[in-house]
Amino acid sequence: MEVSILMRAPIAHVQFEAIHPFLDGNGRTGRLLLPLMLQAASEPPIHLAAFLKVRQRDYYDALLKAQVRLEWEPWIKLFLECVIASAKHTVQLFGKIYSIHAAWQQQLHAQKRRRHATIWKVANLLLGQPVVTVNEVARRLKVTYPAANDAIEDLLAMGILRTNNDSRRNRVFQSHEVLNALYTGLDQVLDETRAAYEYFAGPAV
Repeated sequence: MEVSILMRAPIAHVQFEAIHPFLDGNGRTGRLLLPLMLQAASEPPIHLAAFLKVRQRDYYDALLKAQVRLEWEPWIKLFLECVIASAKHTVQLFGKIYSIHAAWQQQLHAQKRRRHATIWKVANLLLGQPVVTVNEVARRLKVTYPAANDAIEDLLAMGILRTNNDSRRNRVFQSHEVLNALYTGLDQVLDETRAAYEYFAGPAV
């Protein structure tokens, strides 16, 4: 009988954390294994680490119970709640990203930017990579450093980008709107998922 990836992934995570093979980074590596296992099983590699961080105390308690007492239910339940919450949040995120993209396009149209100018390409890049440097933009878009730098300076002036450090060299830029969308509403979808579970299954005793 084949065991679902939704059971195999959380079991593998507990086993990896119990082995603890590295001097540092075991937690991060173990959490990274979760979306990689989902992708390997041809399932969406949904993001779970942020949701486990929100429920950090429950997460650590559940791992300890599974590792020490072989009590698997708290961890499996928490994992599945995070999977459902992540899927719901991803659907909401698509809507937010679409709205951000539409607003940026309106700003660029209002400034009469040429449709094939580098600034349009950078704006599109930010939707999937909201933290960038000039060198990274030039490399990803295969444009010159001056073209990438000019586009970023224009996006700074428009408020689409902000700097996240005060250094004049090796500056890093971020789209605050996209970053806010990524991390807004995590608590809410987790609470809604838990409330739905308790409604149908009854609260835990």
